[in-house]
Amino acid sequence: MQCIPVNGVLEQKDEVLVKRVVEGDISAFGTLVDKYKSKIYYIAYQMTGSRSDADDIAQDTFIKAYKALGNYRGEAAFYTWLYRILMNCCMDQLRKRKRIEYKPDDLLELDVDSLERTKSAQIHSPLREAEAHELRDAVTEALESLPAKHRMVLVLHELDGMAHQDIARVVGCSEGTVRSRLYYARMKMRQKLRKFSE
Repeated sequence: MQCIPVNGVLEQKDEVLVKRVVEGDISAFGTLVDKYKSKIYYIAYQMTGSRSDADDIAQDTFIKAYKALGNYRGEAAFYTWLYRILMNCCMDQLRKRKRIEYKPDDLLELDVDSLERTKSAQIHSPLREAEAHELRDAVTEALESLPAKHRMVLVLHELDGMAHQDIARVVGCSEGTVRSRLYYARMKMRQKLRKFSE
């Protein structure tokens, strides 16, 4: 059995777990779910802005992955294959909704944290809290204004730390297209948030 150390604990490689699932070991799939459920939920939430939708999407992603596991050929890393299923589930959900209620709390906290670091000498005040709230609203609005395909690339790269090559596999496009979408998304975000960087 192939294992790799993760945080001091031996963890089986995804490919070994997939093989075990295909051979009928359902507990191996539980191990894969445990390994990826937080990331899957987080990205689903960042794409939809809804905890309820994120729960549904995460569940659908794992159900679809389980049903399709026999078709997994190992040409891409398992997480890339799983994220592709996730992105398809997210896009299906977004198509169902007329208006996207996007509440990217984690991204907003990152922006507020950086704002607070640059102004760390200032004392908390109603004015600072109002500024932080205004920034949150502006980031939410800027993200909502992005087309889903650009938001998806931005979320995967900036929040999940995925490389361009992996995003290309997940989204089903070339690396050049990923770079272009990321550039466009960043440019639009900068334009919308310009007043906060002055």
